Amino acid sequence: MKNKEMNEVLVYLSKKYHGCNNDIFKALKAKEEAPEDKVKVANASVHSNVVTIVDEEYPDYLKDIDNPPIVLYTAGDIAMLNDDHEIGAYISDAGVRVFTRIEPSYDSAGNVSINYCFASEDEALLDRIVNDCKKRQMPLRDYHLDFAKNDKDLINVVVIARGKAPYMTTITNKLECYQSIVGGNIEVVPVSDHTVILCDDEGKLKGKAANRYFKNDVICGTFIVIGTDGENLRSLTSQEAKDTQMRFSKSITNGLVKGMTKKMS
Repeated sequence: MKNKEMNEVLVYLSKKYHGCNNDIFKALKAKEEAPEDKVKVANASVHSNVVTIVDEEYPDYLKDIDNPPIVLYTAGDIAMLNDDHEIGAYISDAGVRVFTRIEPSYDSAGNVSINYCFASEDEALLDRIVNDCKKRQMPLRDYHLDFAKNDKDLINVVVIARGKAPYMTTITNKLECYQSIVGGNIEVVPVSDHTVILCDDEGKLKGKAANRYFKNDVICGTFIVIGTDGENLRSLTSQEAKDTQMRFSKSITNGLVKGMTKKMS
């Protein structure tokens, strides 16, 4: 069975058993029949993002927990669930699990928006969580806007902090905003022909904690990855952001790097 067909069957079973992971597993083990017409109806009813355990996007962290969820309905940035010590996990009264992570982001004017991921084994429960956040007027990032295209004062980047999963955010396209995020003067380090790193040019000298390995060096302190057209900085495309999150998914967590003061080139 191809991945697409398997995904559709898993979603069908998830809908049939209201997200109960144990029931889905039992159905798979028993090779329960999945009528084609019912599979199509179940998948057509899905209105959220959905990820299954056979998808590449499925968070590695969740694969390592006991009884990993077979199907998750998600809102927000699924990559945020790769950071285990930042994730909240809850069980509803019906025994359905919910995984959450939020990360506030600030622009140079001090305005806050919340980068987030909510994931539930039951889509109806996910809907209630998202609607409750909206009723509370939480400033959740609008991922439907995804990448700002028309506002020259805004730019879409990936922020990478030590011990945390890289996350996408929209910030003010000004030098002082970049400096505020990285905590110092800016050094530009090429990543590819179309993306660059913005980091603190004295991160190592200041004794900042090692964050990520990059080529034959180490980046210390929080840094940004941003797009470039060769002359000016620009927003990352969705694919560039995804590639960046994968490239820098592993954080250094073993303390400071000493004796390395050579700037990256």
